[in-house]
Amino acid sequence: MPGYLDGIGSLFAIPVVTAAGTWLVMLVELLLAFSLLFEKRFRVPVLAAGVAFHVGIILFMGLWTFGIAMFACIVVLSMDVRRDRLGSVFDPAPSAKISTDEVGRS
Repeated sequence: MPGYLDGIGSLFAIPVVTAAGTWLVMLVELLLAFSLLFEKRFRVPVLAAGVAFHVGIILFMGLWTFGIAMFACIVVLSMDVRRDRLGSVFDPAPSAKISTDEVGRS
């Protein structure tokens, strides 16, 4: 373990700090998952917390590839993609639309 982590190791030797840190991780990850449903003003702080959390994983655990991959996921999560911006990508093809007149004739 790197020397700069000695203080953190002794801090997390306290059971209450370990439990609080564990639940904080769960809270941040759940907030990240549900941030798609949030308005932009609530989503930005959650995404910032997610970035800080994963940068912490890089620095304190040395998991560079995991941290970078999760950072990329947060970047994708932060994209503001809405149905109206996608246009007709999700709309059915004109031939697939059934009018009410056609339904009555069947």
